[in-house]
Amino acid sequence: MLALLFNEVNYLDGMKEKIRLLYCILILLPFSSHAQSFPVPYDFNYYNKIIDTLYSTHHRIHTSIKGFSLQDTIAQAAFDSVQAISYRPKKSNFIFRKLFNEHLVQFYKKDYALYFDFMPDFQVGKEIAKSSTWLNTRGFQLGGRIGKEIYFHTSFYENQGKFPSYLTDFINRSTVVPGQGYIRSFGKTAFDFSAADGYVSYVPGKYFTFELGHGKNFIGDGYRSLLLSDNTFSYPYAKIITTVGPFKYMNIWTQMQYLNGFHFTDSTAFPKKYSVFQYLDWSINKNFTFGIFENTMIRPRGFDLNFINPIIFLRPVEFSIGNPDKSLLGFTGSYKLAGRYLVYGQLVINEFTASKVFGDPGYWANKQGFQLGIRAFNFLKVAKLNLLAELNTIRPFTYTALNPLISYSHYGQPLGDPLGTNFREFIFIGNYSYKRFELRSQLNFALIGLDNPANPGQSTGGDLFKPYTIRTANEGFFIGSGVRSNFFFADLRASYMLNYKNNLRLEFGYTNRILNNQLAKQTSNYFNFGIKASFRNFYYDF
Repeated sequence: MLALLFNEVNYLDGMKEKIRLLYCILILLPFSSHAQSFPVPYDFNYYNKIIDTLYSTHHRIHTSIKGFSLQDTIAQAAFDSVQAISYRPKKSNFIFRKLFNEHLVQFYKKDYALYFDFMPDFQVGKEIAKSSTWLNTRGFQLGGRIGKEIYFHTSFYENQGKFPSYLTDFINRSTVVPGQGYIRSFGKTAFDFSAADGYVSYVPGKYFTFELGHGKNFIGDGYRSLLLSDNTFSYPYAKIITTVGPFKYMNIWTQMQYLNGFHFTDSTAFPKKYSVFQYLDWSINKNFTFGIFENTMIRPRGFDLNFINPIIFLRPVEFSIGNPDKSLLGFTGSYKLAGRYLVYGQLVINEFTASKVFGDPGYWANKQGFQLGIRAFNFLKVAKLNLLAELNTIRPFTYTALNPLISYSHYGQPLGDPLGTNFREFIFIGNYSYKRFELRSQLNFALIGLDNPANPGQSTGGDLFKPYTIRTANEGFFIGSGVRSNFFFADLRASYMLNYKNNLRLEFGYTNRILNNQLAKQTSNYFNFGIKASFRNFYYDF
């Protein structure tokens, strides 16, 4: 009897979800053939608003490729239902509608559509026992479509800011604001920087998406990605996404830059490198997905037709033509449980020798890592209560290369986890939404092995920007080798959504960060308050 009752409850829950999704699609039909549907740029917190749809057991969505294209019709319908939320009916006065319900400028016609928004990020704060912090960002976004097949989006942000001490130290060392570009000095302790993104997509039907852009990409179902994350600054890319039945296949060709040790001048540009990414995602059934990932970092040289190869497994081609490039192989997987949980993971392999991995676990060239996580949504049947627990582990020397130019990095930051290499990290994130209010909490605990700054010519596997040839030994490398450091990060955010169209919100935050090792103990406590609008992820938790 209990089993029958349980099955009946599950059936009713599934019917409710199908009815809700059908309602969302029907209510949006009058506004489109995509007249009001536009791809939503990837923002972890914003995507959390539709997590119950993304990971429902009643349909298949290729969730590991962020952000979603218009071919992901179920995800797009869920986003559209979020962006349709308004305070009052559209008969409200013009100023009220523009502030709370609509884009600042919007035109929806049969043959074209256009929207434009001002995107501010104004913050003031204080680092306890230290100095004040602030941020002054003026930005905009412009997007639209031409006909039913061409879509475009661009954004630009001009910034001046003063950051907490640990971020200021990082910026001074790397000359980059994390994820946001090269710095210019502003006053004595602040920085001036800017960022611009954009793309044009051609969507001729349900099978293909062709895209040219300058931006970021993300592969995975977790908070971090060990394969390809949006941790770094933007880069130019060309992308093809092919969707056939249960398969989605993505090709990305990029041009990236290496900053470490270089300074931009009018006559000297940053060294450039090229990269090819291939990712095949297979939705085996409505519960289980599996993916294969490959990357090749390419030294600058003459044009080579081999790199246009759109088929996965480029490394054998590389080997056959004798190229000294760097390759990375990875796997992803996810499984839905009980309609309210997702178990997910990643495996990254930089080098693999079975005899060493299983017989000599401290060997320097055992360059692998893995991710294991679980996400819960509507936890304990509380609507919009979402939880994440994630473990990320990367061994020493992973992502490093013989020539640091082709290390797995771009613009002074890792392309994977912002901690880089030689670490084990636990992350816990919880967020709860009620109407327009949202609470978000995050805890990070990590064991990190840092290279000793007193020995810059040696490496213990903690700096992916150093060549692996300067390693201190061949054996005895484990996570935490080098300067063994304990890392703690806590962040609490409370926000109130003003406009879902441009993610405009009021936000208050408090952050505590501690990095402790035998050399020093760094502590940073700060709070801030501001009004912000953007669809971007910034990773300051390192």
